Amino acid sequence: MSSNRGSSGGSGSGSHHDHHDESTRHRISRIAGALGASMTPKYYRVGAPTSSTPSQATSSSPSSSHASSPADRLLSISRQLGGAVGSPTSIRQHSSQNNYSGQHSHPHAEAKQWERLPRFRDLPSEGGFPGCAWSVWGQGDQLGTLNMLTAPVRARAAKEEIRTGVCVTLSWPMHLPLHAAFGRKGVEHTARGKQGPQYAERREAALHERRVAGEAVEDRSDQEGMPLADDEIALNLQAGSQWDGLSHFGHLSLNCYYGGRSRKEIHDSFANPDRPVDPRGERGPDLGIQAWAQKGIAGRGVLLDVWGYLCRNNEGKPPYDPATTNAITLDQLRDCARAQGVRFRQGDILIIRTGWTYRYYNSSDAERRDGATGKKGYVGIEQGDAMLEWLWDNHFAAVASDAPALERWPCPLGQTHLHETLLAMWGMPIGEMFDLEDLTHHCLSNRRWTFYFSSWPLNLWGGVASTANAGATF
Repeated sequence: MSSNRGSSGGSGSGSHHDHHDESTRHRISRIAGALGASMTPKYYRVGAPTSSTPSQATSSSPSSSHASSPADRLLSISRQLGGAVGSPTSIRQHSSQNNYSGQHSHPHAEAKQWERLPRFRDLPSEGGFPGCAWSVWGQGDQLGTLNMLTAPVRARAAKEEIRTGVCVTLSWPMHLPLHAAFGRKGVEHTARGKQGPQYAERREAALHERRVAGEAVEDRSDQEGMPLADDEIALNLQAGSQWDGLSHFGHLSLNCYYGGRSRKEIHDSFANPDRPVDPRGERGPDLGIQAWAQKGIAGRGVLLDVWGYLCRNNEGKPPYDPATTNAITLDQLRDCARAQGVRFRQGDILIIRTGWTYRYYNSSDAERRDGATGKKGYVGIEQGDAMLEWLWDNHFAAVASDAPALERWPCPLGQTHLHETLLAMWGMPIGEMFDLEDLTHHCLSNRRWTFYFSSWPLNLWGGVASTANAGATF
């Protein structure tokens, strides 16, 4: 009996399995026809090495020699996912969870738990550049690494991290920095008092009714105005505490944005923004910040106070000038995390204190003006594959710092910007100029370096970036 079961040509359970596969193929064929499926396993191989081309991905599959039709390919995909293919429903679930098929899912739907993500070395290359995660999150994806912030991940973070209820803002006042970097426009805020006859009429009517009722009410109004006001604001959304969105920085060599969207495709969309009257069920402009706004960026935040750590290990002296080009090395990040007793987990939001804000507060006006030109550069984490491998293999959902560019600026000639990989290859939000001074003080005082992080980017359809609107809750 055991030899028959183990033989591919025997009877018993082996032939029953073949019959099951055959009937399943018929069902999958109908599903593939309904989906118009021409997919390859490339977009489904979460947790396993993937290839940079569909043909290579297919050949690497154990069943690639038989996957000549959409039905066979869907069956192969299901097997790689460990899915039960006993019903068309299960196949539809796998398809909808891993690939954008033209249907707009509900913005609050949790598609997948992402329990098995590939390591950096297993990610395919794109155009010769390593570490492309387009196939991990699926075609048409708008969230990138924010996919890891599932409901269970957020619930666990809230349960474990919110203990005292103390809240700390991580957003700088919107007028800072006083002189915006990179030639951007700083904030222009205008508040105006307002008045009008309609308000005066209602004030007089309210006074009259109360006096008729015998109440001794006072009229303290004057002829100069009323206690009413409106305000207006104009700013570059990347002038202060901010999130870089997916349409902000693409891959310069590949001339594309996240997911392979062409530069022309995204830039052309700026001229004709999609702004429906009823946005319910609409995905919105491709790679617009509204996708992040609808999901929110919430989970466990982890602060690495690199500046404080290095100062304490340098007899209290500054280890570098944050207002000039300086690289925070991977070893320094690791050493800081070890000293703080931090253990990362998938979906963490990494926040790095470089000391740039501290330096800004202790600079003269002339130094701040000169710093805005960017000629002397800025401190930031170093570029290179080792840093990328560390960031990806820890599976952070987002990364932010108090510096203007997160990465060492300018990027050394001959190297690829971290922005090009984080945004264009992974879809990882980059936060810049976060206010970390009060956060650091609270973390240091309480010997707690983790907290519940929440941020709601602006629900700006087609937005390239957003103010941070971020905070920590302990």
